This record gives sequence, structure tokens and C-alpha cells, in this order.
Amino acid sequence: MAHKDLSHLTAEQIKDLIKRYYNYEKIPDVLKEFEINVYPSMLIKLFPPVV
Repeated sequence: MAHKDLSHLTAEQIKDLIKRYYNYEKIPDVLKEFEINVYPSMLIKLFPPVV
């Protein structure tokens, strides 16, 4: 289950978001592109847990 701030994204978009985060893309740019309204430092806390 995706966090409510990511609920408008598909599973594929969430995977892309996580990949781009770990590839050190500029977080503010990624947040804007995916229409996520959180502080850049909060983004990682929205990711689903690793199982």
C-alpha cells in the first residue's frame, strides 16, 4: 500500500521515483515532476518498506 502522498502514482511510477531518488537526481525536480507536495527531506519516508 502506497503512502497517501504517493497514492496518485502507479506502481511503475513509484519504482521510477525510487530509482531516480537513488540515482541522485535533484529531489525538488523529481517532486515537481511527480506532483508530490512534501519537503525533499521527507521523500524517502514515503517509500514502501523493503520486504
